[in-house]
Amino acid sequence: MYVKFSVKNFRCFSNFIIEPFDRVNLIAGKNNVGKTALLEALWIHHGSPNPDLGFRINRFRGIKEVNVEQPLLELFHKLEIGARIELSSVNSNRESRLDQIYVREPSRMPLPSDKESAEGKPSSVSFEPVGKDIVTDFTDESGQSSRSVAYFLKDEVRLERAPVAKRSTARFLVAKREIVADDVEGFSDLEVAGQKNDVVDRVRLIEPRLKDLTVVVRGGSPTIWGDIGIGLPLPLQVMGDGICRWLLLVQAILRSSNGIVLIDEIENGIHHSVMGEIWTNIGLLAREYNVQVFATTHSAECVRYAHQAFLQSDQYDFRLHRLEQVGETSKAVTYDKETLGTALEAGLEFR
Repeated sequence: MYVKFSVKNFRCFSNFIIEPFDRVNLIAGKNNVGKTALLEALWIHHGSPNPDLGFRINRFRGIKEVNVEQPLLELFHKLEIGARIELSSVNSNRESRLDQIYVREPSRMPLPSDKESAEGKPSSVSFEPVGKDIVTDFTDESGQSSRSVAYFLKDEVRLERAPVAKRSTARFLVAKREIVADDVEGFSDLEVAGQKNDVVDRVRLIEPRLKDLTVVVRGGSPTIWGDIGIGLPLPLQVMGDGICRWLLLVQAILRSSNGIVLIDEIENGIHHSVMGEIWTNIGLLAREYNVQVFATTHSAECVRYAHQAFLQSDQYDFRLHRLEQVGETSKAVTYDKETLGTALEAGLEFR
């Protein structure tokens, strides 16, 4: 698990450090202080061998076009694309990792060719990039250094992923998240693994009438339907945002064993009356599957329910982190069980 994380020259962060993390972490703060950006930085860092993640987080924010001369400009602090983004972490074993993300002048990319060489071996050809390269140099916990590159060719982006051992899984639930094909496939995988009943039991927190969940294919597209005892099953989306949100969160943890789950605006669609049980179940699932959770919130109720849920659990492995803007610098104020309890009792502002 991560215990410390540092960010330089990424989004709104010029030089930012947050510590210590716990198993479950809730990030609070005013608008535009970097709550979502912190989740994005963690996601990119956790999956640093994959150079596509920077493009994906821009798509999450609705930025789909790429300027090949200034690729991923929006990721760099103050749009200073000449600087290097640095993401570094320390885990619970005191091992550290470092990523450096930067833009360089275009280079020719060797790619496999359909033709064979004179010796009968597959040959390669070079494709001339049309824009600058995005490079990630990273050093893992063992001290091994690797590199991933995104090349901009005429009609596509080619990704050169570093040949490293498989890393643990990270899943990102953005604030407005629909059920997509990957979620349906994930549900099917959990069913095959014998975990379907666990998912159904957890989802009943939102809809107590729920009897079963199943995959239904309509119009060639598979979706998840729920049986609530009214004669026919219904598409889950018809039952409301809350049940979809909670299903996706449960699945994310079950599918991310030994990894991390990132949830933006965790309270979205969730009624306050079940928020305490939601947090209790997040804690239980995170411990069972050895998952570290990072979530953001704007809700004081959400913080209170989380604190109470972990107080009543066997283990208080929860921390609140409030992000603040001080001049042009961001800082994090971290609350453990005692300091958060004192803040809540005194009515202090902690969001």
